[in-house]
Amino acid sequence: MKTPRRWSALSDFCFSIPVFLSLPIPLHRDFEEVNLRFYVRRKSADTWRRGVVFVRELVPRRAIALVARAFYGERYCGPDEAQNRAR
Repeated sequence: MKTPRRWSALSDFCFSIPVFLSLPIPLHRDFEEVNLRFYVRRKSADTWRRGVVFVRELVPRRAIALVARAFYGERYCGPDEAQNRAR
């Protein structure tokens, strides 16, 4: 019997000069994002389908998290939300 493999990742990204509707966002020029994710796969018909599940996406400013949730449907957490959930 083969032991299943499990893959997870804690990834750090640096965004430089992000834009929203082709306009740069004042005071939010460069920021980091950290996300915790794990990788999944399932059998579909005769092929394996692969995907990524994001557990938590963290950004350093609340405004970034609000824009990401409101306009892109991303479940980002700002710094105060991350602390509240950790308690």
